[in-house]
Amino acid sequence: EVTPDGGTVRLEDGAVMAVLPQMLPSDDQRTAYEVVADAFPETGQLLAEFHTLSQQADDASLKRLMQVQEKLEALDGWRLDQKVNAILAQFGVDPDRVLATLSGGWQRRVLLAKALVAEPDLLLLDEPTNHLDVPAIAWLEDTLRQYAGALLFVSHDRAFIRRLATRVVELDRGQLVSFAATYDRHLDL
Repeated sequence: EVTPDGGTVRLEDGAVMAVLPQMLPSDDQRTAYEVVADAFPETGQLLAEFHTLSQQADDASLKRLMQVQEKLEALDGWRLDQKVNAILAQFGVDPDRVLATLSGGWQRRVLLAKALVAEPDLLLLDEPTNHLDVPAIAWLEDTLRQYAGALLFVSHDRAFIRRLATRVVELDRGQLVSFAATYDRHLDL
């Protein structure tokens, strides 16, 4: 989010990156479905609109619903709709719940679902265990162990780091050092 003072940030062509931010949204009035569908910019907006319109019964909504449906069919939107619904079900989240009404732990699940639904090659997590209780942290660890892409996380949760880290990158007074080791092995070095 911050432009670096120097150097180059490069992603391989076609690589997909997703981020789980540390800060939770303070007053997001979108539904869980809308938040997760937002991972697919153009199609996600159409999916969210279709989801909302399908719950209304007036003539104007029906006409717009048909227009949105045509666009979704042209963009293979139904496959993405299935992915959004499947990941919300996997994470145990009601797609119609408004994000601002959820606890911090459930908001974290919705944001993680958004980060994972696009099947990113690189997943960046900033303090992923914040707002989570012990069972939710165990759930998160299990979920991330199944993740097939590259995972880069920042955390102060030593138990979480012990369970997931296979490499530790330490930044100390401007010096960046990388250790190809587990957290406990890194401490011994």
